[in-house]
Amino acid sequence: APTALVGGHVPQWEGRNYRAGGGDWLVCEADESDGSFVHLAPQAVLLTNVEEDHLDYHGTMANLRAAFAAFLARIRPGGCLVYCAEDAAATELAARHAGRTVSYGFAPEAQARVAVQGLGRDGTRLTLHWGGEAHPLTSPLVGRHNALNLGGVFALARAVGAPLPGLLAGLGDFRGVARRQQFVGRARGLAIYDDYAHHPTEIRATLECFRATHAAPISVVFQPHLYSRTARFAAEFAEALRPATRIYVTEVYAAREAPVEGVSGRLIVQRLAGHPAATFLPDWHALADRVRAGELPPGLLLTLGAGDITGLGPHLLRVLG
Repeated sequence: APTALVGGHVPQWEGRNYRAGGGDWLVCEADESDGSFVHLAPQAVLLTNVEEDHLDYHGTMANLRAAFAAFLARIRPGGCLVYCAEDAAATELAARHAGRTVSYGFAPEAQARVAVQGLGRDGTRLTLHWGGEAHPLTSPLVGRHNALNLGGVFALARAVGAPLPGLLAGLGDFRGVARRQQFVGRARGLAIYDDYAHHPTEIRATLECFRATHAAPISVVFQPHLYSRTARFAAEFAEALRPATRIYVTEVYAAREAPVEGVSGRLIVQRLAGHPAATFLPDWHALADRVRAGELPPGLLLTLGAGDITGLGPHLLRVLG
């Protein structure tokens, strides 16, 4: 097995975010958040998406795309770029890349094609197509976005010559990263899940996944992360959250930024005008009293965000019993 470094904690690795393996390969999760990925010199790259984010560092989308182009230019001679054909910007960057490219996605023309047969709350049944071969796979990961990610990993591993039996076994066994649709516990008729989603696309995918696999009402507590991101995406956050039955938006988690006058979680609630149950909640600790009062319908409670909102689920379990 290769050595691996990822951006989140992996329960299967005893909660660590790394695994020390053997052999010649190091698999590293890199992103554009601070531009540091341009210092890598990879043999192969899996490019999942290029979206408008981390502009607090890059400033403009043009700068962000230029950073990705600089990163892809670092692929070693003879190396490979595997890209998601579902993402327009990734596809455009791949078209300009001088080296070998491999596409993956749901579309028939993708070189590694993903076909989903069944979505359930306990996992996903899919088939991975490659070079005229079809490989059935059952994964404990839930949702079309996870099926797409599995297809990307499959394509990358096949592109670099990984043995097929071990690859399929590893994909089928992987149970995910902490804070991705992670079940926290039950309290007062609510099944509580926690997710790191802090961009509109991530929130949309997470809600789509839970709505497809659960019939119960879904209540969401979203903690915006960064004033700059909140100001830029207030309308997009509102539309991504809108399908939830009940929505609470907290104050912004500042992280590395100083407060910006006029920027607050209230911006998102204002753009949820017309939703029957959207509320600004300055302090997420106050949600316990609302649960006691029966304000939330029995069903699911999702805590979303990249800040300290991850503490809400355990807090509710402690105080509500």
